[in-house]
Amino acid sequence: MAAITRTRPWPLRRTLRSWPVALAFLAAAVNFFPLYWLLVGSVNTASRLLPESLVSLIPTSITLDGYILVLQTPKFTRFLFNSVIVATASTLATVIVTSLGAYALARLEFPGRRFVGPLFLFIYTIPAVLLIVPIYLILVQFKLNDTYQGVIISHFVFSIPFVMWMLRGFFLSLPVELEDAGRVDGCTHIGVLWRIVLPLSLPGLIAAALFSFIHSWNEFLFVYVFTISDDVKTLPVGVVARYLYRQVEMSGTHFIQSMAASVIASLPVMVLFVVLQKYLVGGITAGSVKG
Repeated sequence: MAAITRTRPWPLRRTLRSWPVALAFLAAAVNFFPLYWLLVGSVNTASRLLPESLVSLIPTSITLDGYILVLQTPKFTRFLFNSVIVATASTLATVIVTSLGAYALARLEFPGRRFVGPLFLFIYTIPAVLLIVPIYLILVQFKLNDTYQGVIISHFVFSIPFVMWMLRGFFLSLPVELEDAGRVDGCTHIGVLWRIVLPLSLPGLIAAALFSFIHSWNEFLFVYVFTISDDVKTLPVGVVARYLYRQVEMSGTHFIQSMAASVIASLPVMVLFVVLQKYLVGGITAGSVKG
């Protein structure tokens, strides 16, 4: 019986198989480089960080003075507190409202049901800059400009469409027989949602909360337009206003503080994304099978 020999793939075939991996590594390197440059710049000494030169990619001396100076600044801690308040409040409001709305879109029959779901996704595609003036006029009319409530409402409004669509797809992927069994036992729609659907949809709810929190934490445009005082500004606007706009003070130490502030502002969302990324991917792709 003749032995079976395996032939090596041709070099061209091996090359064709490996180029997507090479492109993926290249894209990852390009996206990671600004973050690496930011981290290196935040721990460099002032002598290695000059306004007219680039940061050394390999730091020869490391210092945490930039982080210490930033955390000792009362305004920075205020910006951090504002971001926590705004992001947490808008996330809770978004998850509560969209849970009810998405369940209604997924399970209840009402006129126009087939058009309401795609309408939410269409609204999400509208550029936010087009709605700044109308939203600002509404906030001024109700005296909510330059307040926590105004910022939270604006973030809440723009998180709803995509989160609603995400949770709708997740609810559609759940077996409807479980809900029917709950109704047989006497549960109302709210009872089925609270006792059966939400516990089974915990990964989707985590994904929705994570998306809403990241959006609110990183949002810059609305906070920049709707706020004036430092008592309401969040980290993205505060860091830009305090560190990047003050060109007169652009010394080496000032650059270090600017980069350290940017790292601190980025750290919470990066940690959340690393810890909960599997839920985010699962929640976004849940609607690709049903609905």
